[in-house]
Amino acid sequence: MKKLIATILSVCLAMGLVVQAVSLPLPEGSQTWLYELFGSSANGTTYYVDAVNGSDSNDGTSEKTAWQTVDRVNQAVFGPGDEILFKSGQTFIGQLMPQGSGSKEEGVIRIDKYGGDALPTINAKGTLENRGAVVQLTNQEYWEISNLTLTNPATSTEGARVGVLVVGKEYGTIDHVYVTNCVIKDVISDISKSEAGKKTEAGDELWYGSASGGGVLFVSYPGSEEIPTTFNDILVDNNTIKNLGRNSAGVLISNAFRNIYQQGYEFESDFADWFPATNILISNNDLSYTSTSILLHGCDGSVGNGVVIENNLVYHPDRYDSNSAVWFSLSNEVLVQHNEVYALDNGGSNDCGAFDYDGGVTNCIMQYNYTHHNRGESVMVCNIHWSSAWESTNTTDNIFRYNISENDLWGAKPGHGRLWVQ
Repeated sequence: MKKLIATILSVCLAMGLVVQAVSLPLPEGSQTWLYELFGSSANGTTYYVDAVNGSDSNDGTSEKTAWQTVDRVNQAVFGPGDEILFKSGQTFIGQLMPQGSGSKEEGVIRIDKYGGDALPTINAKGTLENRGAVVQLTNQEYWEISNLTLTNPATSTEGARVGVLVVGKEYGTIDHVYVTNCVIKDVISDISKSEAGKKTEAGDELWYGSASGGGVLFVSYPGSEEIPTTFNDILVDNNTIKNLGRNSAGVLISNAFRNIYQQGYEFESDFADWFPATNILISNNDLSYTSTSILLHGCDGSVGNGVVIENNLVYHPDRYDSNSAVWFSLSNEVLVQHNEVYALDNGGSNDCGAFDYDGGVTNCIMQYNYTHHNRGESVMVCNIHWSSAWESTNTTDNIFRYNISENDLWGAKPGHGRLWVQ
């Protein structure tokens, strides 16, 4: 499919240029950059976890003296260069919430597998504790999570659950968190946008209205005005994310300092405090049966290597609520390219298309994408004002070009088009 798109660059939608075309700093071709996963420091320690032959009374520092449980891992504080390796093919029960941070100078902390090709599984067994996260990091940086299967199936779907949850609050910039080569599946939630909003209004800040559960979520909260918090150097690559619940995102990057209207803060006075997430690559993921697939809030691609969403396969997204498959709001210079989105069918509600430039989006490019057999439009453009403070944050100066739309718009509401401006 990607080769086909590359050879038919002259084919585009009749309304391919959806907003004012201007000269942007983003290149026409691929902006993919090479993320180098840091090697472990010579000073780091490797810890092994073996559910069958390990013991939590061991020191964990060799295969023969491996730990046995996730709970034992959670008791330790890890440092730069450390590795936490789970035995290949085994299943571990519980929620992984390791402590500590790596560093740029001394090395990251790595979570990975050992002893074979089969992925180890961490199963949270349907819990709703700690936001139902299978893996959670809070105000931690320089972590790499690879080669795991993460699941949180539930017989009762009420509430929200998450595969990997990275939370920041009153910290500053959280650097370098990578999630690669994982399978995140059957992370089941059932909570509507309105229910999530009520929880937010009640003071539970961890409930984000547009994606309360999901696969890989990065969420920051304002907290103290003196310490705004955001993310930098984020990689979500080559993961399979499938079968999520209602109101869940496959991948979410949400920065509260460009999304504070959701958090109950004084919008007029706080809106200027934009502390955007930067240097983000979401690539080569297979996302299916989600509620929405990729969602960004408060990201800025004008810094460093940019913000890029590329080479992702998205199918059967948005089974529950009104969402587009790939969308972003309150963001600048996001590049979306070489993605395929198909078979979206959410009942034909307002947002039912493949892509969406939502409110407050500027200087972004969508190009070389292939959308087909979606109930709604190929792309939607929103220019919504929830407050007078949005007057300076219109959706402007974006480009939609060199994309192919095939057999889209088969069941949308009257008034929708392959390009829908709301």
